[in-house]
Amino acid sequence: MSSNPIFGARIPTDLRERLEANMAISGQSKSDLLIEALGRYLDVLDGKLVPLAEQPIASPMEPRLSAIEERMAILEEMVLEESGYAPQYEPPRPRYERRLRPVAVR
Repeated sequence: MSSNPIFGARIPTDLRERLEANMAISGQSKSDLLIEALGRYLDVLDGKLVPLAEQPIASPMEPRLSAIEERMAILEEMVLEESGYAPQYEPPRPRYERRLRPVAVR
């Protein structure tokens, strides 16, 4: 027998139907789903989690921007290599032509 206390509550019929549908899909028990949901809700209230509505939305430009930033860093490195300011203690790296990857164009 579990040492956890029992907690009971009345819920609207539509919420119970949604809970049962989710139980069928996820394979989790009613207790597991309610514990997880209540825990997440309390984490939001305590400031440990950001509500979904307030989470930043990933921009479709983010992967392209990351690729451009990577290419810029490589170009900066190339300028340092060509000007003789590159640190001497770094192991040899492949030529920059092989390190540059094309940026996807839509």
